[in-house]
Amino acid sequence: MLQLGDFKIDLANSKVYRGEILVEVEPKTFQLLVYLLNNPDQIVTRDDLIEHLWLGRIVSDNTVNKHIANLRKLLGDDPKNVKYVETVSKQGYRLICPVNTISEKAPSSLSKRTTRFSPLVTTSFVGLVVILLAIFIFLHENNSSRPLTSLEVTREEGVDFSPRAIPNSGKILFLNQKLSQSKSSLWIKDVQTNHVKNVNIGQYDISHLIAATKRPDGVYVYFSADFDTQCNIYKAKLNQFKTLDNITAIFSCQTIQIQDIVLNDDAEIIYYTARQSGQSSFQVYRYDIQKDSHELIKQPAAEARGNLSIDLSPDNNRLLIMSSNSLNQTTFYVLDINREKLSRHKTFDYLVTEAIWDHDSEHVFYSTAPPSHQIVRSQVAATSEDDKGATIVNVSHYLSNDMSLFQDDQLLFGTRQVNFNIERLLAFDDSQTLFNNSIVYDTIPALLHQQAYYFFVSSRSGKNQVYLGDLSNGEATNLLNIQEHKVFTNLQVSPNDKYLLIADQSSVWKIPVNTLLNLSSPIIELKPYQIFSSQTQIHNINWLSNDDFVVSTKDPEKPHTFFNGNNQLDTVAFKRWLYFFTDHYDLSTIYMIEKSTGRVYASSLSAILNVTKNSVRQAELTPLDLNKLMPYAYFDPQIRGDNLFFVTNESRQFYLQQFSITKSELESRHQLHGYYEYDVTQSGLVVSQLKTIEGDIHRVYVK
Repeated sequence: MLQLGDFKIDLANSKVYRGEILVEVEPKTFQLLVYLLNNPDQIVTRDDLIEHLWLGRIVSDNTVNKHIANLRKLLGDDPKNVKYVETVSKQGYRLICPVNTISEKAPSSLSKRTTRFSPLVTTSFVGLVVILLAIFIFLHENNSSRPLTSLEVTREEGVDFSPRAIPNSGKILFLNQKLSQSKSSLWIKDVQTNHVKNVNIGQYDISHLIAATKRPDGVYVYFSADFDTQCNIYKAKLNQFKTLDNITAIFSCQTIQIQDIVLNDDAEIIYYTARQSGQSSFQVYRYDIQKDSHELIKQPAAEARGNLSIDLSPDNNRLLIMSSNSLNQTTFYVLDINREKLSRHKTFDYLVTEAIWDHDSEHVFYSTAPPSHQIVRSQVAATSEDDKGATIVNVSHYLSNDMSLFQDDQLLFGTRQVNFNIERLLAFDDSQTLFNNSIVYDTIPALLHQQAYYFFVSSRSGKNQVYLGDLSNGEATNLLNIQEHKVFTNLQVSPNDKYLLIADQSSVWKIPVNTLLNLSSPIIELKPYQIFSSQTQIHNINWLSNDDFVVSTKDPEKPHTFFNGNNQLDTVAFKRWLYFFTDHYDLSTIYMIEKSTGRVYASSLSAILNVTKNSVRQAELTPLDLNKLMPYAYFDPQIRGDNLFFVTNESRQFYLQQFSITKSELESRHQLHGYYEYDVTQSGLVVSQLKTIEGDIHRVYVK
């Protein structure tokens, strides 16, 4: 046992304690700590770390930076007053805190000498044993067990994802994606020997591994991939664990969006959730490989985004269906496949991003609500609505949707560490800069028009909060300290810089900018500023003048709500339109995107608001001659001067595009590494895009 400042490090059991409190630590971070402990007060170079922690594999500087930052966060190291890990400029790192060996008193045990007990003492002892045994059984059966220790399976640079076990082999297949590469690669790992090698997949861009099956003639892999710009579900033979051969397309996914997909290998049936072009809700389909036929199956009525995710029980008898409503709440349903009986299991007040069956086909694993990063195991039963389940996994990084089963009652799962950074794409003045923090989310920038400030959302404090960024010096100030976890989706500054609109999935708040610029301490309660709430998901907010704005939701009957000041206006439904927006420097024209065609039209605010429910009169509309140039699937349009900006997602790649309205031609096209909103003023354009991303696969014994 070692003492490092306020911490005790148990090397034998890979545990870290702050005083008597056990501190959660990721395996790689613990390895880094141990290496520094073995080299106290010595300069450790990046090459040293790569050689000893990554066994000489090629890793990026960002990977090393990430783990150094994680260790400093674990130790609570202050960059301005370093106590533990010092950065030695252009050389490396040094552990400067003294390391001492300490002896821990072993747990007390019964004496070895023989003692003759009286019958009363013997009875009392037996009674005590029975009571302790009863307490143990009660705690065990009531799922109050602590999280289990997980083991890191993959350590490749970039994101390791989509793990699938090869049955009865001790091997797993997984995909790896590096930020610098446009396509993923396929890898195989022997978990016992830790041997990892790349599998040749040719020109296929695999997005998801569906399953790996073992048959007398070999191992077969099912996956979804793009090949020659066409999306298909494929089956291939894994030849000597080196290459995919005999690749055969099973069915096309070119005209549908598939959200989740599972295989019943025995029956040669594929279940998948998908939505057709023009549909908003996902539904569950069954595909018979032998008959080459698709059909809808019995399922919950699809509302909002619909039935997003599914999983097939290991005994192939039950299908778990995760259905979401307009408030992003999730309900678990179980379909008895043989009897075609659908039963409701449990409802959650948040969007469950992933759930799968346990090995026993009686329990399920599911992810908990943010900001916690936990996986819970719960029994599927009619009386389990109040069953909170047992926490199996509790990690410090974000969980990715990568759960799958592994041999010997093990669960595979993935973690992600993602950094979105706000950057400029179109030039600001040379004196202006942007703040960069390499280990956090900085997203949803909203620029002020007359001042060198911008608002943005960040998780720097551990939860999503709104910050004020200073373009002149790069500093950032925390404006909110909301204890409740919120997923903010939109920030909009009024054209005159007087108000900031903040939206999450169901509410909108309106706060005076002057209040935010002159805070003595962060706002801890948003309720006084709430101006709108919705039973359906909010997808956009936009200012239309200095006083007027519109909130757009996914309500099919009335998708748009208009406001003048704090007053909600009584308007027609405007079902035809997807977006309303304007040029913040010229408020005379309102632009609208037609939902069915993506065509851009122009009108005026007065003409729009004067359309009454009882009148047949429509607003005067002027179509812009961009229809032949604009792609159909674009989003987040903004107009500044002669330029129309928007974002497209093309084969999982985002592009921010700039069109000239008068010239009817493309001015610029910027490829983005990921995307999390942008904003543009007369002084330039900023965008939140992916700066770094790392992800590993872990395993845990669940019994």
